Amino acid sequence: LGALGHPVRLALLRGVLTGRQSTCELAALDGHGTTGQLYHHLHQLQGARWLRTSGRGRYEVPAAQVISLLVIIAFLATSGAAWGVISAIALGGGAARAVFRCQPHP
Repeated sequence: LGALGHPVRLALLRGVLTGRQSTCELAALDGHGTTGQLYHHLHQLQGARWLRTSGRGRYEVPAAQVISLLVIIAFLATSGAAWGVISAIALGGGAARAVFRCQPHP
C-alpha cells in the first residue's frame, strides 16, 4: 500500500479508473511533473500491482484491485484530510490489513 502514499499516484489511479488509459491521456493530468516522473510513478504502481499494462502505452487497474482501490479513494475523499498516509500492518499468519492515518499533505 505504500505506493498509494503519493498524491500523484492516487491521481493517476483515479484517471485510469475514469477512462484515461493511455500514457498521453495520463500525461495530460495536472501536477504529474516531467515525463520521467510520470513513468516513475507508473512503474511504482505497476510494481505494487495497482496497475498493469493493457497494451502498448495503455494501463488498467487489475479487476482484483478495483474494489480495494475504490474503498481507499472513498475513505480519503470523506476523511477531511487533503491526502492520507496509508500503511499496511502485517498480522499473524501472513495476513495483512490496511490502517489509515490521515495527515495533510505537505
